[in-house]
Amino acid sequence: MRRYLIALLVTGLALGGQTVRADEKADTAADEAKLKAVYLGTDGPSLVNFLSQRAKGEATREELQKLIEDLAKPDVAIRQKAAARLVAIGAPAIPFLRMAAREIDAPEVSAQAKSLLTALEEDPGALSIATIRLLGANRPEGSAEALLAFLPHAETDAVLEELRTVLTGVAREKGKPTKVMLDALSDKHALRRATAVQALCAGGIPEPRDIFRKLLNDPKPSVRLRAALALAGASDPKAVSTLVTLLPEVPMEQAKEVEAFLVEMAGELAPKVPLEEDSLARIKCRDAWAKWWLDTEGSGLLEEIKKRTLSED
Repeated sequence: MRRYLIALLVTGLALGGQTVRADEKADTAADEAKLKAVYLGTDGPSLVNFLSQRAKGEATREELQKLIEDLAKPDVAIRQKAAARLVAIGAPAIPFLRMAAREIDAPEVSAQAKSLLTALEEDPGALSIATIRLLGANRPEGSAEALLAFLPHAETDAVLEELRTVLTGVAREKGKPTKVMLDALSDKHALRRATAVQALCAGGIPEPRDIFRKLLNDPKPSVRLRAALALAGASDPKAVSTLVTLLPEVPMEQAKEVEAFLVEMAGELAPKVPLEEDSLARIKCRDAWAKWWLDTEGSGLLEEIKKRTLSED
């Protein structure tokens, strides 16, 4: 009977694995079809180039006008190349495509312009998400650079979330942070710094720790938050005190994230002061957690929690 149950379990796991692989293949095929429908390439260099162009988000009026004119050329290759470039440029191309869509004397150009407008306006982040997922699946050279460059230009929160997920997968090579990710920790854009910290620490390895500790003093609260969460999870006392000071400084959604972390750490000893929208209430909440941290001798508490925490083994 036991052998029968084990056989069923193994068969179920095997079938489950096949289902996951089938779903992944279907998703990849759907993403490729989405890009091909607007004449975008799905090979590695084309994916990287698309995000790089989107990151620039600019084109001269002369270039845009020339691309619209190319949509009317008899050569199919020229038309498709122009369409792909217009889609890659993104939002700046929309006013020109709207004008082309009203060309009643050029029905083919009008139809093509309408099709491209649908791709750009109906679901603004769809093409970006498809590109990002394909980059994550294939990891061509230049993926991390393209993802980081595009990061502040993500059209929606869904695009941003997908980008963070894929960036985590390319943040390290053979367990070590890549140079491009380490460079992003000192990028002038706060979103890149914060996302780089998040990606590098997603596997539970807060290294290089000395660089992350410097980010605890970053001028932007969002960066301090990501660095503090990463280091606090690795039993760093300074990181926990940083989280406490952030309670009244960060947006409410992020403050709740901090509170949830602290409550999980404190357990039954957690202060009974609720986190609320009111600024004075948030300061009161911060002060309560600061008192708890001092009263429990933070570093000792962290070591005790570390001892009681099950390892992966």
